[in-house]
Amino acid sequence: MPTYLVERYVPGAPAGSATRPQGRMVTEDHRIRHVQSTLIPADEISLCLFEAPSRPVLERALVEGGHSFVRIVEALVGGPGDCGGAAAAAERPAEARTAGEPIQGGVP
Repeated sequence: MPTYLVERYVPGAPAGSATRPQGRMVTEDHRIRHVQSTLIPADEISLCLFEAPSRPVLERALVEGGHSFVRIVEALVGGPGDCGGAAAAAERPAEARTAGEPIQGGVP
């Protein structure tokens, strides 16, 4: 079943708050499954992964359930080790980076 990334605007959402759309997902196709959500408080966005039969089915369920979103895109989801550049950056010694320095583009 395809996986979709739903980008949501969540102004003022505190860190640690629930990030998945709350409430009822209304659809005649009950094969929609919430997989995971990530809240990015500094940007006031939430990224939610869903499995659904199609984008229109997921969009309809979100709209009918009263859940706002910025966009829905199909996503390819991998597991640990699927992003070689990130693993290499994570293994780089901490002293090679400035404390608190963000990692961008896979290279600190």
